[in-house]
Amino acid sequence: MRQRRLLVRRDLIECLLEAFPGKIEQVRKSRRFRALLRYRKTGLLIAVVLAQHGKDRIGDYWRINAPKVEGKRTAIVAFPNEENTKIQSLRLFGQLRFAKSVIRNGRDDEWLSSGRLLTDVKQFVEVLEQVRAETGL
Repeated sequence: MRQRRLLVRRDLIECLLEAFPGKIEQVRKSRRFRALLRYRKTGLLIAVVLAQHGKDRIGDYWRINAPKVEGKRTAIVAFPNEENTKIQSLRLFGQLRFAKSVIRNGRDDEWLSSGRLLTDVKQFVEVLEQVRAETGL
């Protein structure tokens, strides 16, 4: 399961890099740290977070496990399908801050709606510019 999530996250990063060559680059301090994206125009570091889909007796949920350091960064969050094999939707947050690590649709709509929905990966830079303008980053 962990390997599958790592592969999906890596594929998302590669997809973004291919969609915006020269505008976005992948950076990491060392192999020990998670890869971040850098918007070359401003140097803004962007966290790439993959939520994990789960289901219990209450209903569907997404678990978000991200290092605390990434909570202060602009972040793109990928919400996968039920099998956690394919990305279902993407949201871009000015700051990832969230009160809890389990997000339920319906109960946490306020937090979810604070992120800008990306209908296509090719919208990433455009939406990033909008989020930067709104938050003053």
